[in-house]
Amino acid sequence: MRCSICGAQLKKEGDICNKCYKEFKEEEQVKNDKEVLFKLKRKYLPRYQLTQYTDFYIVFFLAIVSLLAFENMAGALILIPVLFISIVILLYLNKLTSRGTQYTFFKTNVKYKYDFLFIHREKVIKNSEVTEIKYYQTRRQKWFGLGDIRIYTKGMVFNWLELKNIADVLGTVEKLKKLLNIEESQN
Repeated sequence: MRCSICGAQLKKEGDICNKCYKEFKEEEQVKNDKEVLFKLKRKYLPRYQLTQYTDFYIVFFLAIVSLLAFENMAGALILIPVLFISIVILLYLNKLTSRGTQYTFFKTNVKYKYDFLFIHREKVIKNSEVTEIKYYQTRRQKWFGLGDIRIYTKGMVFNWLELKNIADVLGTVEKLKKLLNIEESQN
């Protein structure tokens, strides 16, 4: 007889081999895992978000100044509300992104969920596939106490899951390493 999944030769009577059965049981365990150990959300700080678009503000400011220099008061008066409306829209979109992003750590897996307007993504990574956890901080993120965390895996195409704008990034990385049993030497 042969395994109905992989086609391997079976020594005993049955439908599937031990390897496929073990993989099936592991998938079922991951699918049925409801024991939440830790939840993380992307941090939304309006002050930080405002500093992300400084080049945008500079362009608008230069456009307004140049319109005023050429005595085009009407054009400058139109650009000023456009600038403020743009800022409000960008802040609102960042708030929606932060609100719709969630990382849930279960006993057997990590679940990434992203909901933004019409985009819905969900990714599940088995804890056994996690190989390394690192954090990254830009200078601006350091000023606001934020950072990005990358969870590297052996099974993903791009081989990492990025957790953006996480508060207390150092403490969170340490907590995740303990939670996922990642050794310190892999920093």
